[in-house]
Amino acid sequence: MRGRTALCLATVILLLTACSSPASAPAATPTAVAKATTAPAAAQTAAPAAATKAPAAGTQAPAAAATAKPAAAAAPLAADAAKLLTVADVERVTGLSGVRLIPYNASAGAGGDINFGDKDGSLILMLKLSSNTPYNTMKNDARYSSGPISGIGNDAFGIPSPLNPKESFGVAFLKGTQAATLSTYFSGNGLAVSIDKIQELAKLAASRMP
Repeated sequence: MRGRTALCLATVILLLTACSSPASAPAATPTAVAKATTAPAAAQTAAPAAATKAPAAGTQAPAAAATAKPAAAAAPLAADAAKLLTVADVERVTGLSGVRLIPYNASAGAGGDINFGDKDGSLILMLKLSSNTPYNTMKNDARYSSGPISGIGNDAFGIPSPLNPKESFGVAFLKGTQAATLSTYFSGNGLAVSIDKIQELAKLAASRMP
C-alpha cells in the first residue's frame, strides 16, 4: 500500500488477529514487533429443539416440524462494521477527498473489518470489531493502553504508538459487549490521520453500535 505499514502491535493483540507488515516498510516502521497468534474462534452451535410428544391416537400429527433454537449472535458479529463507519464519514471528518474502501489483505496491512485508503489507495484507517474480553485484557495492561478516553461509547482508551508509547495511533472502545479498534498508519509526514480525528470517528462509530 505505497510504503505505508500498519501499526498493528496493540491492535493485533486486541483483535486476536495476526497482522504482518509489507516488505517495503518505511524507515519509520518499528524494527521489532511482538509476535501475535490467532486464537481460534469459539464454535457457535444452535441449541437442539426439545423433543415433541407423539400425538394422541386418532389425532392428526402437527404439520410444522420442530426447529432448532437459534443461538445468540457472537459479540464480534453483533454490529455490522460497514454500518459503523462509511467513506462519507471519513471524508467529512478528515477533510480528505477520494477516500475509498480497501479490500481485506492482512499481509499488506489491510487487516480490518473495514479498511480505508486515500485517493491514491494508500491505507489510512482500519476498523476492527472484537468483544469485551480481549478489550478488558488490554485495558488493564499498560503496554497496550496509553490511558482512558472519555466520551466514546461506554469506555475507551488510547492505543500507544510502537514508536512513542506516550502517543496514541488508535483508539479502542467498548459499548455493551461489543468492542472495536480504530487505528491509523504511518505516512511520510507522521500519522496518516491525526489522533483527534480518530477519536471523533470512533465516537461516531460507537454511537451506531447496538
